[in-house]
Amino acid sequence: AAEKVLQTTKIFSFRLRGGDDASCLNLYQANKPRLLSVPDTLIERGGFQFADTLATTDEERANPWRLLQRPCAAEEPIPVFVEKNSAQWMLKRGLGDVLEPPDFALFDEMGRPLRLKIVGLLQDSVFQSEIVLSDTHFRKAFPRQEDFNFFLIEAAPGTETEVSNLLTLALRRNGVTVSPSRDRVAAYLEVQNTYLTTFQLLGSFGLLLGVLGLSVVLLRNVWERRGELALLRALGYGKRTLNGLMLAENALLLLLGILTGVIAAFGSVAPQLLGGGDVPWLRLATLLGATILVGLTVAAIAVISTLRAPLIPALRKE
Repeated sequence: AAEKVLQTTKIFSFRLRGGDDASCLNLYQANKPRLLSVPDTLIERGGFQFADTLATTDEERANPWRLLQRPCAAEEPIPVFVEKNSAQWMLKRGLGDVLEPPDFALFDEMGRPLRLKIVGLLQDSVFQSEIVLSDTHFRKAFPRQEDFNFFLIEAAPGTETEVSNLLTLALRRNGVTVSPSRDRVAAYLEVQNTYLTTFQLLGSFGLLLGVLGLSVVLLRNVWERRGELALLRALGYGKRTLNGLMLAENALLLLLGILTGVIAAFGSVAPQLLGGGDVPWLRLATLLGATILVGLTVAAIAVISTLRAPLIPALRKE
């Protein structure tokens, strides 16, 4: 039974050049990122999700992995893939950029500078810790490295646990550990979500302080004009009319302030939006609606409390 299960399992072997972890699991900048060679069998298989590529032909668009097989002369950079988040936040590079010394400690086996061009950005893959290049280009740069120390295992549906147990038991003397790819990706996403949660918490505190500041400003604005409001009441304006005027004025100022903030926020996140990033529109609309509601409520309380103040003392000060 075990032999039958393993016959339906595909194993892709990778060569790994040691270096710094280029994923979000590394707290420091990856000055010497790891290099991972992709076998031709995986290139032919294709798969995985891409955020963007430099594909120019129909064949490359159908299977972006063929970009790694582009030939390059000795002075030309080697085509590589990098995870989108790793490229943006850890390597500080984007699609089409070149990784080379002195910014990165990338050298071949002979100590010559190694130039790598990002031709594709992977999205939520298991390759977030490494820079991916074809096995052909890898062996040209490191001809003496023959061993394989990274593997991708494609098991038949429903046999993942059995295959993992069999390989772990059979290769335990070699120190092999087998883990589901979803767990590896989840570990990366957990760190990213932790960062996002932290920033959202800080943003919530900022919003709370902004609402409190808005409340103080509106209360002070209405309170300082109590003499003016008392004079208008003495001239015959009713409380309902003054309530409407003050609320309309404060609402206009509140909406103008929020509109200015929204425009500035859209300007700051425009690259993310153009890059196809997900935006929690419902959450943002809820926060903006809550801010407007709180602002109008505070303005109404301030106006009502001021207009209920004694008329004669306010007129004397006026």
